[in-house]
Amino acid sequence: MLSSTLPRRQQSYPKVINASRWRRRVCTRRIARGTRVFLGCDGDLCHDGGMSFDWDPFVDLHTPAGNTEMSPLLVMFHGYGADEKDLMPVASQLPPQFTVASIRAPFEQGPGYTWFPLVNDPAFDFDVVKAVVDRLIVWLEEMKEKQDTIVLLGFSMGMAIATSLMRRRPDLITAVVGLSGFALDAALDPAQNYFDDSSLKHLKLPLFWGRDQQDPVITEDKVEYTNQWARSHIQLTKINYAGMGHGIAPQEISHVGEFLNAEVFGARL
Repeated sequence: MLSSTLPRRQQSYPKVINASRWRRRVCTRRIARGTRVFLGCDGDLCHDGGMSFDWDPFVDLHTPAGNTEMSPLLVMFHGYGADEKDLMPVASQLPPQFTVASIRAPFEQGPGYTWFPLVNDPAFDFDVVKAVVDRLIVWLEEMKEKQDTIVLLGFSMGMAIATSLMRRRPDLITAVVGLSGFALDAALDPAQNYFDDSSLKHLKLPLFWGRDQQDPVITEDKVEYTNQWARSHIQLTKINYAGMGHGIAPQEISHVGEFLNAEVFGARL
């Protein structure tokens, strides 16, 4: 069964924009049941005529035969410039007990979409990350009402989103899979209070991190930070795949399946 929620008009990612201007224009939407309130980044109602972050995530949902609305949920986050269909071939090779939800990022980028401006882009602003993650948390809270087990899988920038969700609301997450990606440096948050890494350290949630040491895309500083953060805050399974580049290897998919069977379904292989 394949179904989708209808998307609102997607916001175009601004190609050239001053970072401080971008900060003023992006507003986080907080949603109570039946009520939509648009808040500025300073907590006030938007008052400068800027763009409201009015994003209803577009979700490509696949429920295998025999699964129910209470089946474990695998939520996938694609990489920079891709879309929600990019990781579906991977999901088809993972344990069939999962209902799969692949989410499209909110900002147009080339032929696809992006979750936030690249970290080294002058337009990067942590408030954009917060706005996207906060909206995804609202969606995850809705899913959690029926599906007690929620696993996140992210490729490249999608791993940054998956780990950010884990760090913001670890209570919602069972496990995370990161493929050729990274975790955002907490120092990018000017307030230094968005991630709940102390709670995460206590819970020690499982994270699978697969990558090639010669990945030409993810810079060494991101790799080093992710390695230090992961080893001190979560239960890490890290495997290097020589020759994979910035991609996903067949052997890696097999290892992810073993990881999920062990950490989610309790099958120690």
